[in-house]
Amino acid sequence: MALAPLSQTLILTADGSNVLLDKAVAIPIGAIAPPPSFTVAPSITPGSGTTATMFAANDGTVEDGTVNGRRWLLSGIAIGTGATVKPDSAGSLVLEVSALGTGGVTTVKSAAVTVAAILAPAFSGNPTVSPGSGTTAATYTATDPTVSNGTITMRQWLLGTTVLGTGATIVPGPGNSGSLTRKVTALGTDGSTITITSAAVTVSAIPAPVFSGSPTISPTSGDTSTTFAATDPTISNGTITARAWLLGTTIIGTGSSIVPSVGNNGQLTRRVTGVGTDGSTIVATSDAITVAVAQVILKALTVSVGSGTVGKAISSTISSLTSGSRIELTGAGAAGLSISGAVITGTPTAAGPVYVVETLAGATNSPRTSSALITIAEPAPTPTNTYANSTKVYANNSAFSPDLVGVEQRLSALGGSYDQYRVDYGTGANTASGDTVYAALVKLQNWIATIEAANAPRAFFSDPFFADGMFARDGTSSTPAPTPTPTPTPVFFSDSFLTDGMFARG
Repeated sequence: MALAPLSQTLILTADGSNVLLDKAVAIPIGAIAPPPSFTVAPSITPGSGTTATMFAANDGTVEDGTVNGRRWLLSGIAIGTGATVKPDSAGSLVLEVSALGTGGVTTVKSAAVTVAAILAPAFSGNPTVSPGSGTTAATYTATDPTVSNGTITMRQWLLGTTVLGTGATIVPGPGNSGSLTRKVTALGTDGSTITITSAAVTVSAIPAPVFSGSPTISPTSGDTSTTFAATDPTISNGTITARAWLLGTTIIGTGSSIVPSVGNNGQLTRRVTGVGTDGSTIVATSDAITVAVAQVILKALTVSVGSGTVGKAISSTISSLTSGSRIELTGAGAAGLSISGAVITGTPTAAGPVYVVETLAGATNSPRTSSALITIAEPAPTPTNTYANSTKVYANNSAFSPDLVGVEQRLSALGGSYDQYRVDYGTGANTASGDTVYAALVKLQNWIATIEAANAPRAFFSDPFFADGMFARDGTSSTPAPTPTPTPTPVFFSDSFLTDGMFARG
């Protein structure tokens, strides 16, 4: 191995210090450490971008050392040392990485990437508003521009400096007259904000709605049974939308007239509401009038069914009852009947009239008893109930007393077909078939004879007509006639009855 001359100085730079050798030293080949080296060069991700891009450092792979430094260079000017960087201007971006080892320090640069500038946001034009003028009731429509290099973030309608809305259209509404504009705001991709405003349009006020006066009520006083009529005002610059009758603050009707009805006494007013073409609402109210409590008078009543028969069910509805009144039934015909609400029902058990008594506290004519609203009659004759009653002669639903006064007229009412009528004057058990009129009269004769036999002559019938037999007419009898023979004088039956009747004389 050759030796270096002593006059030469060897500088060792492994630790950066200088060593002066004053004698020759033998240094084996390989005894000096190599400097660090990059087997994989540093790089930048992404390989290109803009001033809005965040670039990341890839430090590469180092042998014989470790990374101990990093610089970002934009067009040769250091802009950072971190693992990422976001350039603030366009240029050529390079990553510089240093590695330190026992053999020294090695610095390497990445390939350059291009950083492009970001364009500022820009609108395609100004917003426009249509129509170009109008009233506070008009609908205004905006046409907004587009934006490049950014996004629209806000749209506004401004009346002067006051924001009225943000939609595509707007109706300013009452009180919002003045200068109307459309304002659009956008945010650029470079982070900047831009704003643009339309030309102003003039919004004119609309005349407010006005009533021609206040509503009036006629008559100006009354009670709860009175019909009150309203005269409503007209409206200009608008439309009447509601009409109401108020008792105090309670709405009791909406028509042109009203009858307050029972319980609605107090202060009555008429209220009219209108909506103007400007969108505003106005209300007009009449002067209040006093509604007094009406004098209650119970009305005459009527019924849906006015007649009935003993033993047959009946249902009859009462009309014209006064609200809140109490009802009860009286009269002979009311036996077996009851009332619920306004309906009379039941099965009558006695003949006679049915009266309705209506009672209401405060009514001037309470209690009020109706005339006979329902008449209950005896049932029509049937074998069951006619022949069981031996005290009456029945003919066509008419009852005849068995007394002899007026028998001529009663029998005349029977007509010529006597056999169809059934009567029974017997004292024994009756049969359903009854007897003919002729048989009944025979029984009557025998009955009278029995009574006469038990009493002094003429004790029952004092008239000489009955002295010798029941129906002697010609002065003859089963006993010698007195002298002179009396001239027959009709006393009980008229001659006309006997001309062609059952008992026509000789």
